[in-house]
Amino acid sequence: WLKFQSSHSRIAVVASLVSSCTTAPEEREMGQGGGCCRAEAQPTEALPTASVEIYGVTGSKNCMGALLLITDRQLGRLVPTMPGPEGTQTEEFLAMNPFHAVPTMKDGDFCLAESGAIMRYLADQYVPELYPKDPAVRGRIDWAVDNFATGMYGDVPKTLYPCMGFAAFPDDTKEVGKALGIKMQAYADFFLKEKFVCGDKLSLADYKVAPFFYALEHPSLKAKCDLEVPARISQYNKDFMAASASSGIFTSAGGFAIKEMLDAKM
Repeated sequence: WLKFQSSHSRIAVVASLVSSCTTAPEEREMGQGGGCCRAEAQPTEALPTASVEIYGVTGSKNCMGALLLITDRQLGRLVPTMPGPEGTQTEEFLAMNPFHAVPTMKDGDFCLAESGAIMRYLADQYVPELYPKDPAVRGRIDWAVDNFATGMYGDVPKTLYPCMGFAAFPDDTKEVGKALGIKMQAYADFFLKEKFVCGDKLSLADYKVAPFFYALEHPSLKAKCDLEVPARISQYNKDFMAASASSGIFTSAGGFAIKEMLDAKM
């Protein structure tokens, strides 16, 4: 990460790769661990003009939801930004977010941080179908996001982060991994009775949880944490990648995609 932070050329490469990931999904093949799937084009309505900037990194699952959303809908671009003195602690960045964290968003003169807040803003402002006004539908989306946050996100630092090299493996890694697989099954049984959280089309909830579910399916999690990803989650990952035109950044981003970073630590 520190090498990436100090290398402007690598940052430029990643930004370029992300901007190229809006290729129509039917023109590319996706997959993890050698698998692939072909997607059908997902029609979208005309979108308002926007020039949103997301400050963050492609290896961060928390950054990826907002980044996928703006690249899928052609609302803006990634500004690769690393934690540290050359990234989130610069005077320019702190003027946007005094808490020096990513993701951070800039839309014109308006700045916002925290992944959930950013995605809700983007949906309300530019893509309302991802977060409908209907209280029941919006409530289900919020429930799906909050359930992941309260029920599974706490297991990520003990499983996924060590596999990516961000932390040491705790003594109970395998116990946590086994329990996480059970939680994922329960999530799928309730929230994924249909193709996505709210039916056949993506919602804000899918953009939030899909980067994590994709990462958790990497073979290193099974090998090192005894995590058995449910078959329903595996199918969900394939369906999400087929529906998201920019999901190629899961697999390729100049060495800093989720898959590339996990592969490097196998």
